[in-house]
Amino acid sequence: MVRYLIGRLLGAFFTLIVISFVVFVSLNVLPGDPARLVVGLEASPDLYEKVRDTLGLEQPWFLRYSSWLRGLFHGDLGESLHYRRPVGEILGPALGISFPLAVLSFLLSLALAVPLGALAARWQGRPLDVAVMGLSQIGLAVPEFWLGFVLILLLSLKLGLLPAGWFPGWSRGTAAFAYLVLPSLSLAIPRGAYLARMVRGALLGTLGEAYIATARSKGLSEIRVLLRHALRPALIPVITSAGIVFGRLLAGAIVVENLFYLPGLGRLALTAVLARDIPLVQGLVLVAAGSILGVNLLADLSYGLLDPRIRYR
Repeated sequence: MVRYLIGRLLGAFFTLIVISFVVFVSLNVLPGDPARLVVGLEASPDLYEKVRDTLGLEQPWFLRYSSWLRGLFHGDLGESLHYRRPVGEILGPALGISFPLAVLSFLLSLALAVPLGALAARWQGRPLDVAVMGLSQIGLAVPEFWLGFVLILLLSLKLGLLPAGWFPGWSRGTAAFAYLVLPSLSLAIPRGAYLARMVRGALLGTLGEAYIATARSKGLSEIRVLLRHALRPALIPVITSAGIVFGRLLAGAIVVENLFYLPGLGRLALTAVLARDIPLVQGLVLVAAGSILGVNLLADLSYGLLDPRIRYR
């Protein structure tokens, strides 16, 4: 287990190094003048030279990359050109909103997917199965921004149950989670529809295993066989896709966070791209990549809890 964990951590570390290189090259080395991209064509020569000096464009690209990489190892992501502040200071509060939003969205998607997928598998080919699969198809087709508008109209403006937007900060304690419920639902429903189909397919495969027939031969009820013996190993492909789903949640947050006026990574990414803030974009990509790699690692470590036949070496 320890050897496996060390190997995975080293793999994640080198993956981040590769990602940092690709991001740096794509933003700083490819044809075009990064300083001109930042300041625009109408900028004064003084501003243009100042930005070139800030980005270190007078140095060869490999020296700039090595300097940036050394800064990363010391927790220095550079300085934002738009906000005139260290990138780390900007990303910290935004990550403190986006990460809980993504986690809550993923938990809600599982809360929708597992019971619906289990019901569909239990009554395969029957009206309930057809209804669940039809609803999941609709959920996959619904755009997140449209779903967000509908939830605002119904649950906030019409019923007044939840706030429609903004975020008061974590100084409000657990009350601040109420401001994340609607955006979390907007992100969770399409992912829950996708995962429900995955749970159904995995359960149908697991229910055909020999140990399931043995459990049935002992006189166990079908519900107990489904929940106690079939569901846990069937969740392995669902957990495997956690990294993909989590990445899509971070990507979908760009639209949803702007819709609900949440100052998270998604809204910050849009601002950074529109402002051509290269250091901030680089930091955002690394933080998103690190989050996805971390979720993948946790997913891999959870396999042994779901299926005792799995051993780490």
